[in-house]
Amino acid sequence: MSVQQIVSTKCPSIPEIYQAAKKKPWGSDIESFETYVYHNETGKVIGYVARFNLSTVNSSGKKEKQFLQARRTNGRVQLKGIGGAVFNLWQATRDVSNTLVLVEGEKTCIALQEYITKHNLPYSAITVAGGSSQFDNADMSAIVNRDIIMWPDNDQVGVKAMQGASKCAKSNNLNVIGWIKNNPSWQKGFDAADAIEKGLDIASLLDNIEVFNSAEHLPATEENQVLDLARYAFKVLGYGVGDNIFIQSHEDGVVRMIGTRFDTNKLLTIYNNLDFWKRFAGVNQKDGVNETECFSRLWSMAQEKGMYDLRKSKQFGIYIDNNNVVANIGKCLIVNGKPVSFGDYDGESTYEACITKYDFNPVLSPEILSDDERTLLINAIMHSSTGLLQHRKCILGWAVSSILSGLNHRRPHIWIQGVYGSGKSFMSKEIMNGIVLKGIAAEISGATSTIAGLKQTVGGRASPLIWDESNIKDRGNEDSSSMVEKLKEILKISYDNNEHNGNAQGNQEKTGDVYLPRFSCMFSSVNFPKLDGQVASRMIVIPNKTTDDPTALAQIRQSYSQKYFIPLKKIENLPAKLWWFCYNNVNAFITNYQKIVDWYTTNMFDARIVGTIAPLLAGFVTLKHGGVPDDLVLEYDLFSLEDINILMDNRADKRTQDAIDFIVRLYIKFYDADKRTHISVTLADYIQMIKKGEEYSNKFESVASEFKIMGVEYDDTTKRLYLARDSYRIEKQLRPNWDASIISMVSHQMVDKRIGNNNWVCHSIVIDRI
Repeated sequence: MSVQQIVSTKCPSIPEIYQAAKKKPWGSDIESFETYVYHNETGKVIGYVARFNLSTVNSSGKKEKQFLQARRTNGRVQLKGIGGAVFNLWQATRDVSNTLVLVEGEKTCIALQEYITKHNLPYSAITVAGGSSQFDNADMSAIVNRDIIMWPDNDQVGVKAMQGASKCAKSNNLNVIGWIKNNPSWQKGFDAADAIEKGLDIASLLDNIEVFNSAEHLPATEENQVLDLARYAFKVLGYGVGDNIFIQSHEDGVVRMIGTRFDTNKLLTIYNNLDFWKRFAGVNQKDGVNETECFSRLWSMAQEKGMYDLRKSKQFGIYIDNNNVVANIGKCLIVNGKPVSFGDYDGESTYEACITKYDFNPVLSPEILSDDERTLLINAIMHSSTGLLQHRKCILGWAVSSILSGLNHRRPHIWIQGVYGSGKSFMSKEIMNGIVLKGIAAEISGATSTIAGLKQTVGGRASPLIWDESNIKDRGNEDSSSMVEKLKEILKISYDNNEHNGNAQGNQEKTGDVYLPRFSCMFSSVNFPKLDGQVASRMIVIPNKTTDDPTALAQIRQSYSQKYFIPLKKIENLPAKLWWFCYNNVNAFITNYQKIVDWYTTNMFDARIVGTIAPLLAGFVTLKHGGVPDDLVLEYDLFSLEDINILMDNRADKRTQDAIDFIVRLYIKFYDADKRTHISVTLADYIQMIKKGEEYSNKFESVASEFKIMGVEYDDTTKRLYLARDSYRIEKQLRPNWDASIISMVSHQMVDKRIGNNNWVCHSIVIDRI
């Protein structure tokens, strides 16, 4: 079927428009016409553009054509302009993961979309009503935060039109990842429809886009091209404008990339994909550039600008050297897609830590992990990733950081993300808009790491606000229903939609969801009252029908601030519903703490929750004096070395046993701060060392007697593990461009002090949304 035949099948006849056209001065010259239907993002018809092919010719000898626009209002068709409307919008919004392709003209758009659909390509074609003159006024509000490729007609007018469209796209938070590179052999005006008629490989054209500074449609300066490459790399890795990605050019010339969202499947495959790196380097595959030249070109460009250099990146970096690609993501070092080491040790970057402490060059030593070990790690990451099995996007930083849990450096970093969702994906929009993040948490104990692991795995979210039964069932758990009921019973969760009755139980809404007590956010800085306001707790407001009774509110405030919260200057100004919510959650945590831990330790060997074993191990060695109330520590002395030994001997199946052995063997290290050396041992070896005492003393004679293991000190007298003394660090940064109802803050501050006789360690926290 020809392009014209395809277009004809998509163009209905609208009598009102044709009759209006016949009354025009050129009406008698109409030979044929096509009517293009415009829909909004919901599929509702909003208007039409009719193209009339005339028998007359212009000064260039080409047949003339005329256009009419019409709107459909209340079932009536009226000749009114719809300039700026996006054609094929309904199709484009049905699959938001597709990359958009902007072309000129409805005919070309229809032909390209038909080709895309037939060949199942990950693209959606669009154009704008009114032609190229309207591109810079296009209404792209329904397709914000998307990747877009510009495909201009092969002429000066087409290129200029796309320049305006590119500016408009950027102003609507669309990410222009490249342009179709016009071939010198193409005739003037050659477009996507012509390419299809000629039988060209459209998929190849779209895959080999040219990365330009789209505002000028000329090869960009090197600096601008590096920035464009950075944006493109983020897009391929799963980032989007709506995911709060910032590309910052600092005074030192380093471009740092900050983000929170990855597509795990892409992450695990992208580094071995030469085609990706060719595109990333701006190399056309048909140019015959080999692999080494491709990486060298990219590396030389990036090196000059200080970009992708792992040594200059804190949270995300790519280090490229000839054929090797090293990524530092969430403290996880990945060489050519293979995790090889984990660092950011003692404030140094992962790369430097590999060179100076691990005594290997990650670029030259990619085979640190065996295939089985790498598979185990990836499985653990994927099991612990936020809603991965239901929601393709996940926060990899949380997964990596919570699994590693800082187990090989003195200041563990545990990222806990609050999941607030985007409309109906997680909760109703009304509930989402009612959530207000009022503060931050800067001290998370091993206990909250454990609880977060529990909720993460069973609930399918990181620190979830809402329990969605369908989410658990969708994860493929065979006995998901029993797990739901068991946890409901343990956590004393119930549907309670009544008015608040004085016992702080009225914070549910009639949404069909169940609220989980938010344990981790309520359990910050409990043991550190002497910080005098240095640390705040993150607090969540959920819409409810609480009372503003001043007496009851004052009692809660007094009890809460004295026992659970560090006093804040504005703490008295917090809303009543916030206090009721916090009070309810903390009470639920204290009441059910033992039951929660018992359930978790009993069921942790289930293969489905193997991904949370590492956070639990972190909890074992940090909980002893790590931020829980003293009475709980004394009453529930759960995590002694003997308990760890029992844990190691109590394995349900070989799969879980292998995962435990792998995680423990890989991450537990002894560290001598004075000599700046370390020795890696398994947890089982460490336990045996303690049991056999002198027999093992010679093995570690080169290391100071006070070992530090994942931020934990071993006391030779008590034969116990304690949290290590360390400087206190909080990090603070307010990120812009969030939804009005959600504010994300990470506190940044150095407080170098010891709190009485407490041995302790700080876990940084990042609160983000999916």
